[in-house]
Amino acid sequence: MQESMDLYTLFAFSTFELRALVALFWGVFLIFYRNRSRANLPLSCIFITIGMLYLVNSFQRLPVLAPCDVYNVRSYLVLTFLAPFTIFYAYFSMNEKVNKWRYLLHFIPFTLMLGLWLLLQASAAPRIPFCYNIKVLFGHATQYPLYVGYFALLMLVFLVQVFTYSGMGLVRILRLRKKYKEHHLSMSTTNKLLGMDFLFVYYALFCMVFMSYNNNLTLSIVHNFSICLTITAIAMLSIRLGLPLKTDFGFMNGPSAESDFESEKVDQLLLEQINYLLEVTQIYKLPQLSLQDLADKLNTNRTYVSGCINRYYGCSFKQLVMKHRIEAAKKLLLHTPLEVQAIAWEVGFYTRSSFYNAFKENVSKTLSPVEWRKIKQQDS
Repeated sequence: MQESMDLYTLFAFSTFELRALVALFWGVFLIFYRNRSRANLPLSCIFITIGMLYLVNSFQRLPVLAPCDVYNVRSYLVLTFLAPFTIFYAYFSMNEKVNKWRYLLHFIPFTLMLGLWLLLQASAAPRIPFCYNIKVLFGHATQYPLYVGYFALLMLVFLVQVFTYSGMGLVRILRLRKKYKEHHLSMSTTNKLLGMDFLFVYYALFCMVFMSYNNNLTLSIVHNFSICLTITAIAMLSIRLGLPLKTDFGFMNGPSAESDFESEKVDQLLLEQINYLLEVTQIYKLPQLSLQDLADKLNTNRTYVSGCINRYYGCSFKQLVMKHRIEAAKKLLLHTPLEVQAIAWEVGFYTRSSFYNAFKENVSKTLSPVEWRKIKQQDS
């Protein structure tokens, strides 16, 4: 029985370390992610800071994950400090221009709560004893009103921050979503942003529940795995967004002749860049070229690029790339002695069969590339 309990405790401790490593991994990864977008910096700060906090908290419970005091002011102060970074993420990802003093204003709640805590520590008020869970803590309200009152206020401030920043982000996302819908653009980007907004709230609330009952090892294990999945989901959504988002191409300003004109100018500039990448640098020759890769090259988001291609070329991104690959292959078939396999690789097809299928669909349903080459060379 003792041995099985030790194994269970060891497993629980490993989950504590796992959540710390996952948070630190994604924090560092987003810093060096290929986009190198500053929009990822708020997430990096959040993940690295909580990763370090998780490490400290877990090792303090060694050697046998001893019960901890749920009067965990340090953790709540850290979360209160990190809460504004969620709205900073919205500012950065949507290219919203914000005065630097406005950023500092978001840290007023943290500064006030830290100041109150320092005053409380310096006072002669009797220290609150060990509290096994949140119920025990609030049971001391009459004997230790200052400490319990401060902790309740700290929890309330954090909750207000969470819902305030979530609401601010939601307003921006819905505004962006409305404009995307008006211009018949894909809702994929805004759906991912909505998912992230929900996950931020879920993460904050689940952390509060855990910190109120974190002496239960079973709850700790469930919490730790859930946190790993939540952090990973947020990071993956951020990566797939292709930050920073393109929100300054005219339609964000509302329906007017001037904004339509500006939008057309930006669209035209983007199309020139797309043509340059496809026709001059021949980016279509990359076998695994994706819409996200093209958006990264253009320093914009995939939804905007996809919308421009659909509007001005009348086809999808995949169809446009396929058209360039087939046209390049036809030229090589007619003007070089290269074998079909070599031509397929040269123009960006991964396999011979994928080239044959594309050729059949776009050039001739009855002739193979070799047969088509012979007929065309005979005709010329």
